[in-house]
Amino acid sequence: MTAPASRASPPPLNRAALAGVTVFVAGLLAATLFLIPDSGPRLLPEERSPARLFEARCAACHGPSGAGQGTFPNLIGTRLTVQQISIQILQGKGMMPAQRDLSPEQREILAKYVKSFR
Repeated sequence: MTAPASRASPPPLNRAALAGVTVFVAGLLAATLFLIPDSGPRLLPEERSPARLFEARCAACHGPSGAGQGTFPNLIGTRLTVQQISIQILQGKGMMPAQRDLSPEQREILAKYVKSFR
């Protein structure tokens, strides 16, 4: 009976080979990310119109008509400008969470909608 053949372990990677593999993997990852098209923010169906965007993002606190509820402010007839409202949507205020995932255009559309409340 013969002894089983011993397997030789592969030679250890030297630092230069390891660095080369690391650079290759990083380059492959960067190329993959570069080639993936960016379609911009993906909106849920309820966020495709200003009214639905308000309903999805704001109405739970400010009410469906913007009249406020409990300690949440009434938005009807606000003295804030569209730009100030847009900034407040972006940054949040007090208990109001920041809506950083909205594009500047979406914030402006939402701010104009809020400003239209009479």
